[in-house]
Amino acid sequence: MDGVCAITSTIAAFGLIWTVTFPNDKYYLISLIGSLLAYLIFNFPPAKIFMGDMGSYTIGAILGVSVISSFSKSLSHTIAALIILSPFFLDTFTSMTRRVLAGKSPFEGDRDHIYDKLQKRLKDKRKTFFTMALISSIFCLLGILYIKYDKLSLFLTGFLMTILTIKLSLLKYDNKETEN
Repeated sequence: MDGVCAITSTIAAFGLIWTVTFPNDKYYLISLIGSLLAYLIFNFPPAKIFMGDMGSYTIGAILGVSVISSFSKSLSHTIAALIILSPFFLDTFTSMTRRVLAGKSPFEGDRDHIYDKLQKRLKDKRKTFFTMALISSIFCLLGILYIKYDKLSLFLTGFLMTILTIKLSLLKYDNKETEN
């Protein structure tokens, strides 16, 4: 969806700057933030250009290396990095679980991701964009706060993930296009 990958990845990269160990990893994240913000000029809804798989794979690789970098710092920094990336994990886990429960391959694509379900409710790409940015910002803040307030942040993260799963019916298969 227009701009969602770019904005959620920008916010996650910003949060991961506090968790990584090595200075070069911080430079990669800063470079990623700059390139994604420049890309958002053309990908903000309504989008004029689109990222494609190679762009999202590259972003995922940089964010993944950042989590691995946080392993060297401390356990709390590693958990903070995982909390920051929680929206990505939540979407992947619920998508795969939903597909298995529907008798489909967990690797089959569909249009039932978090942002798709938000789009169905909000009926506006810009509102969906800003709502996803808000969700990512909250998880980013919880991740950064985890370093100092671990128990409260972990509780709030679990609570928020549960609320999102229930309120957005993330485990319910709503995709009419691929059910036929």
